[in-house]
Amino acid sequence: MTSNWKIREFIGEEGLRQLKSDWYSLLDEMVGAGFQHEYETHRAYYSNFGAVGDSCRFLVLMDGSRVRAICPVEQMLKPVFLGSTSTWTLGNSRTHGIFLDVICPSNKAKQVLIPQILRYLAEIPSGAHWLIYDHVLEGSVLWDCLMSANKTTYCIERTGATDVLNCDRSFELLVQENSKSHNRSLRKARRRSGKNGVLSHRRSVTPHELTHAFEVFVELEASGKKGEYGNRGALCYKPDQLAFYRDLVAAFGMLGRCEIHTLELENRYVAAEICFQTGAELASLKICYSEDDARIAPGLLLLDSVVERCCTDPDILRFNLISHQHWHQGWRPEIIPAYTVYIPLHRLRGPLLVWLLHLRLNYAPKLGRLLRWLRLKR
Repeated sequence: MTSNWKIREFIGEEGLRQLKSDWYSLLDEMVGAGFQHEYETHRAYYSNFGAVGDSCRFLVLMDGSRVRAICPVEQMLKPVFLGSTSTWTLGNSRTHGIFLDVICPSNKAKQVLIPQILRYLAEIPSGAHWLIYDHVLEGSVLWDCLMSANKTTYCIERTGATDVLNCDRSFELLVQENSKSHNRSLRKARRRSGKNGVLSHRRSVTPHELTHAFEVFVELEASGKKGEYGNRGALCYKPDQLAFYRDLVAAFGMLGRCEIHTLELENRYVAAEICFQTGAELASLKICYSEDDARIAPGLLLLDSVVERCCTDPDILRFNLISHQHWHQGWRPEIIPAYTVYIPLHRLRGPLLVWLLHLRLNYAPKLGRLLRWLRLKR
């Protein structure tokens, strides 16, 4: 029976604070909770990315008086058909690589969460017409919730992937399973670095060490193509992202679950990587390297050292690389597909909108290629 299910709404940062104890209780019940589920991750996000007022809400699935699931949403403009429209979304479009998820440990709650949220959002006067989830990973909590929902109520589009390394084996065995070209590249990089001096790998874990290592990362990232004379995509040019990552490092550092790895060549930093641990998973959120030293592939060497660290730590079974990059593939990671999910909030026109969007996403690109080919033939 689901007669006791209902959605209760909490608004803004104050609403998030009110949910803190329930959030931790749900996390304790979850199997395989990751960085994307942590209270600290969501707190840092909603504190720094400008989700103010009632544009940021936490939809709580209640079973009577008991909290069974939490789904954060915020209202923003996103493209659907020809132009942008007002939508509800999980805040993944602002995090630039960090993807959030819903908090829902109960299989029974997963079956009713999406229908209950749709019913609730359709009834409130928000002006939003769609619920859109970006970068939904296969096997994630949100994915399981969607698989339990009516397939005619949403449309999905594959938009990316995440690479994950299984570290429940020795590093030597993992190296044997690497591609031969990858191992050759690592050997060549080590030989070249040896001609330039001594490489040293440092793992910073205490709050004091992390504060220094984070500033090293920020400075190193800004020294290359993301810096002043490049595309200015480094954290130091994006105050909201800089504050977001600084809050994450401080919060997880206090819990003993943040580590920043640095690689030095003759006392000069050439690569840095920010990682967070949740349960048996270590997640690599950002990595940067000195482009002046690109010939020795410092980013590749540092990542290989972190992979070895994961394989030698019995408490870590997975190394989540967060993104899908061609230079990850030498380690032969598991590639987890990611999707954007579009759900119309209009009950009557919903199935028609899903069908039309399906046509647009699946056939418009093919039609465009055909028209370009015909123009070239003229």
